[in-house]
Amino acid sequence: MCVSHSTRMDPHPHAILGDVLLSSDKIKKEVLSNSDGKQKLKCDDPAACVQHRLHRGFPDPHSVRLVSVAFISLAIVYFLLRCFELTAGRYRVAPVARSLAADGGRKCHGYGDDQEAEEDGGDAEAEDIWIVGAGETDGVYHAEEDLSESSIWQTGDTTPWRSMPAADTSLGFRGVHGVAAGTGHATAAAGMGESAELLEHGNDSELGTQYSVSGETPQPYPQERSGGSDGSQRMEAGIKLLEGETLDMWERRNIPNYAKERLARVFGYMMRAVAVCRPLLPLLNQRERLILSHEVMRLLTMELGAFSLVPQDVEHLRLSLGKALVVLGTEALESGATGKRTKGRRNKIEALIALVDKLKEPRPRSDKQSANQYRKKMITILQTSAHVMKYLLGVLDGLWQHAHASRLPLSREDFDRQADIIEGLYEVHASQIIKDLAMRHFILSCQNRIHQRPIFDAQQVKASAGSMLPPLARMLAEIENVVTTNGGILPRPLTEQGQHGASVATASEPQYARHISPSNTEG
Repeated sequence: MCVSHSTRMDPHPHAILGDVLLSSDKIKKEVLSNSDGKQKLKCDDPAACVQHRLHRGFPDPHSVRLVSVAFISLAIVYFLLRCFELTAGRYRVAPVARSLAADGGRKCHGYGDDQEAEEDGGDAEAEDIWIVGAGETDGVYHAEEDLSESSIWQTGDTTPWRSMPAADTSLGFRGVHGVAAGTGHATAAAGMGESAELLEHGNDSELGTQYSVSGETPQPYPQERSGGSDGSQRMEAGIKLLEGETLDMWERRNIPNYAKERLARVFGYMMRAVAVCRPLLPLLNQRERLILSHEVMRLLTMELGAFSLVPQDVEHLRLSLGKALVVLGTEALESGATGKRTKGRRNKIEALIALVDKLKEPRPRSDKQSANQYRKKMITILQTSAHVMKYLLGVLDGLWQHAHASRLPLSREDFDRQADIIEGLYEVHASQIIKDLAMRHFILSCQNRIHQRPIFDAQQVKASAGSMLPPLARMLAEIENVVTTNGGILPRPLTEQGQHGASVATASEPQYARHISPSNTEG
């Protein structure tokens, strides 16, 4: 076309541009003229074509304004599309920033009197440490695994509680025992097959009846805003909110109702562990009483300190757990062995009792962390604690069943392996909790007040300096590995029962609930 030639050769592009952008009337006349065959523009000579165009003049101002508006509109649309593309791309490919696990990028300190008395200021509660790497887990909060419906846990307890839940009468680990009854060897991870994620959505009806929070009516578990619970969408922890959830719900150390229910459930597992351990002590020898009570107390005391950032309206959960732990420790000291060999263990239990008395006090409020950071921290600690409690209750249930159903006493080696599982659960979870500055600070400050270190010692604090918190999936795997490496949880003992003239082997059911009454569970 002649227009293309003229645009390349004309030294005055503005004139040609104005000539090319004809008004609608002129375009119509040109089209009609060409369609009738009466007038056609020929450009065999490029110079003549250019000269012809120059003599036709400029379009009217109205046409120029219309073209300008069109170009401006296109430019605005283009920039808007670019902005949306950049925003979406940031969440897809941007790397997740991690702070140094020790002090959020600050200088690492040793464990001395100076550092133990570190101020609860600055970013003590604002460090962004509970972060899951992009692509490593979906980062969406799932309710902790509903132990009543999984292949690992059975529970029939739906009794509401405030200070002490009724002990479950149907506890049993079907898939995590070291030796599955009648089915040969099975590792502690065998029962995990049916649940790719630790924390699946629980039964909504059960959620409303299991544990009450401050007399409120429990709300059904909200559905996710997008995606599903299959883990197909993987995002940074804390980014994806549930339907009906906003970050404002996490402001000023508050949590939504669904999270309160999950928090109450985790504390219910802790209270249940105490409720199982106390009547189990008289069934053990004096050495075993001190060992078991110390390991259980140390683990649960650390959990009590880690949950110091709970909202004020659920502080009664921490207070109840603290009172129950004091009673457990007192009973262990009264019934445990005495003498030089057990003095060290008894001293540790006494130190834990003193520490619990400080940890159960409400933590002073210091609202220096963002709602998103607080949400990440609470969601992660809820998940890891639920995982730890699942295995702790499995160990205690196995010991209880064996003590009641087996004709032979548990060997010292078998008991020590179960105690090693509880100790390992403490060590693994301690290595995770101690990396959070806010959690560590509260526990260390309470230890300073009693001038003893029954939970975090100098070596643990030093080892945590400069290390980073692993992804959530790895944290959960480390917890499971503790059970596997120690031979698994005790299998259910078999009892012979006659049925229709035949002898059948059945797994015994725990009966520790009848040993617990409200009168002996209060702290």
